[in-house]
Amino acid sequence: MSNNIDNRIEFWINLWEDLISNFLKKSYGLSLYSPHILVEDIITEIEENSFKNLDNKRYFYEKLSFYLKDDIVVKTNFESSFKILRSIFNSDRNNYILEISKKIKNQFEEGLYFNYCLEILSQELSKDEEINVNFINSINYLTQNLIVEFIKKGYILEDIKKFANNIFSNYTEISGDISTKYPHNLDEKKYIGDNEIFDQSKYNKDIVLLMDKLEYKDRIKAFYHYFYKQKEKANYIFVVKGLKGSISIEIGGITLYSLISKQFVTSENKFNIEDLQRKSNNESEKFIQASVEVDYLSPKSSLINALTKLENALDLISCHFKTKTEIEIDSSNYIVVKNGRRIFSSSGLNKRENHVRHRDSLTLDDFEKDLNSLNDFSFLWNNKNLQKKGHSKLLNAIHWYSKAEQSIKQEDKMLNYWIAIENLFNLEFDISNDVLTGNKKRKIHLIQEIISSTQIFNYIYDYGWELYRHYEHIVRNQRFSTKKIPKEIIIKANLDVNAGETIYLEKFVNSLEEIKNYETDLFILQKLENLISFYKDSKFTKKNIEEQINIIENDVLMIYRFRNLIVHNAHFDNALLPYFVWKIRDYSGTLIRKLIQELSLNDTELSNLMMQLFLNKEHFLLELESGKVNMFEDEK
Repeated sequence: MSNNIDNRIEFWINLWEDLISNFLKKSYGLSLYSPHILVEDIITEIEENSFKNLDNKRYFYEKLSFYLKDDIVVKTNFESSFKILRSIFNSDRNNYILEISKKIKNQFEEGLYFNYCLEILSQELSKDEEINVNFINSINYLTQNLIVEFIKKGYILEDIKKFANNIFSNYTEISGDISTKYPHNLDEKKYIGDNEIFDQSKYNKDIVLLMDKLEYKDRIKAFYHYFYKQKEKANYIFVVKGLKGSISIEIGGITLYSLISKQFVTSENKFNIEDLQRKSNNESEKFIQASVEVDYLSPKSSLINALTKLENALDLISCHFKTKTEIEIDSSNYIVVKNGRRIFSSSGLNKRENHVRHRDSLTLDDFEKDLNSLNDFSFLWNNKNLQKKGHSKLLNAIHWYSKAEQSIKQEDKMLNYWIAIENLFNLEFDISNDVLTGNKKRKIHLIQEIISSTQIFNYIYDYGWELYRHYEHIVRNQRFSTKKIPKEIIIKANLDVNAGETIYLEKFVNSLEEIKNYETDLFILQKLENLISFYKDSKFTKKNIEEQINIIENDVLMIYRFRNLIVHNAHFDNALLPYFVWKIRDYSGTLIRKLIQELSLNDTELSNLMMQLFLNKEHFLLELESGKVNMFEDEK
């Protein structure tokens, strides 16, 4: 391969991992919407709500128009269907709209959209050209849509994050054994002889032969291994505390059993590996185990389905029987069994065990200063203030937020976080006319506006600190790194400060041009360029922030839609639900903390505080436009 192709592939792998890492850390950077999600949402909206929600319908139409204009795969391969769909979208021909959407959905589920995206990605990566803006924009969009397609297949982001690096990985040899993360199709069963001994030598030879022949296009096509992987039946085995006995019984599609009555591991049980409580020598003190059959993809990606299925069965038991102790699943310690063989063991520690809970407990000494600052908010529990509507609503919001944190089911989390938010918007007086313009005057529109007004300042803050932390880590581990930044630049950028010293982001930003001279990673160089533009080019900054505000408001709309589907017990594909739960967790927590802080400084109604949040955003955007805004939070 040429250097240009090598650079393109390396850049793409970094982009793939960075998009997912940023989303998992901060709930932004990765778009979870795609043409596939759009057609499914249209189908659900018609079947469950007769297409009556104007906000949802307006949003779907905007996305439909965007994909017809800018999605190269849609324009090349689905244009006719999407054009027909858009032409009748605002009519009352709901059955026709439904039929077209289902046709497109079937094509997506067959993998046509995924295949075309991967083909274009392969073409982009194989061009013997230097990296430019067009390349970055193209692979960014294609990558996000491929990630969404993997989510739709049932994979979680934690697994998906590894895929790009896996398909370009090599093999390693340790003590004569060859291993690789590359997703090959060699069947290990075929290397087991009549004597039941695994032929490691032949397996090693075949792996090396396979890997040595691979070209970069073969590696990109290895994505098909993950996407078209057939799900197989497998059983997750858990311990269920609060249930005991010596029977084996099926309830709600799961098996509750003791090892005396039944065993699922039949091929290798001489060490009793199915006994997840073998540390206990007293058989009479062991709890019931549960076996949950699922359509299996990978240990972590299929775990949530197994837990949800088991939770539903245990809810049924709790509904019909009184228990003296809580029924709970030890979700950290489990095995996966297929065809009588253990294929995975979590080797986890039960987080509810005393020594584990103690190890993972919050160390108050580390946060003494922050904990003392919480005394500033003790006014919320003042007897006089409990009569005030704003104070009581904040306390209720904190309660529901905490309840969401303790919930296990994603549906419960979503509802509880939303209740926390909605509590805050039963205001002392209506501010819709003061904040909202045009025809958007409903409570959901006000929630969108206030959350975006609050959240956008977190985005601005994180934009610079993310890269600062990257270089801070490099400096602190510089003796192990090939990247050497001169001492004078490190000091100037305050990248190596003593504990307790103030860190100034502005100093770091002002040093970026010099840091660039010592950066060789093309992906990080692109991030440096964007960061410089964000703090130096007000037009770039304003465009970036306005795009993020729009993303946040659309997120809130989709969260509200999930909330309604759950409340009305509608049928919908919940593959994306956990990721919108992460978003609402961030949005609700940020809003609650901000209102508590503001109320501690200004004892007034929540209505006034929310107008102030909105005013802060409007003022910032105007100051930004005039070039007067200070982009730096001085202290960290």
